[in-house]
Amino acid sequence: MTQINLDGYKRQLHTINMKKMIIFSLILMVIGTAFFVGLSLLFAPKISSPVWWMWLAAVVVMFFLFFLHEILHAFSFIVFGKAKTKDIKFGGNIQQGMLYCTCVKPLKKGAYIITILFPFIVTLLGGIAVSLFQGYIVWPIVTGILLSGCAGDIMMAYKVSKLRKNSLMLDHPTAPAYYELCPADNLPDGFIEATPEQEASLDKEIKQYQTANSKTNRILGLILLGLFCILIIATVVILILHK
Repeated sequence: MTQINLDGYKRQLHTINMKKMIIFSLILMVIGTAFFVGLSLLFAPKISSPVWWMWLAAVVVMFFLFFLHEILHAFSFIVFGKAKTKDIKFGGNIQQGMLYCTCVKPLKKGAYIITILFPFIVTLLGGIAVSLFQGYIVWPIVTGILLSGCAGDIMMAYKVSKLRKNSLMLDHPTAPAYYELCPADNLPDGFIEATPEQEASLDKEIKQYQTANSKTNRILGLILLGLFCILIIATVVILILHK
């Protein structure tokens, strides 16, 4: 495949607001879980409540499915973005509780949007299938939680969709951000070339979310835990009343 020549291109850094991303992920988790559980209760075969070990198994499976999310990104980079395996990089941040897959090859706008949204599409379709064709309520809950991990992807895809069609997109190597690459002789209105100061500011923002004493992180973490407990309790109550 022809290598893209980036000589004469300038790059603009686009970032995702991390507070908004976390809030959106909570909303996705609630809506997704309610949607999948509703489908299961209405259309799936009626099966008795799952035994305790199935809940434990669901937690283990969910852990590995978060890795699968990044593998799906890599797959889509190769299939839709025509990247090579050497262009794909995996990483993670324990303090943020985040995994990531990035591609060092610039992609066309349409291909980049597909690669960003591919795990969301697979999770959504997989969740619908699981909810319709098996009766254990635990798996619709798992897919609803997994859907929350697509929040940043959806926000990025929306922002990219508003950019010029002929722009190239390049993943940021470590942050929920990307670069818009434009020819130096044909820059769009409002184009701001990325600077070391912007990179430093983004790095500072990331480190703020790594701080264990962050009040915002503690509050959002408690909200997430509370919502998860409410979802479990509500599901058990619905199952009891549904019998």
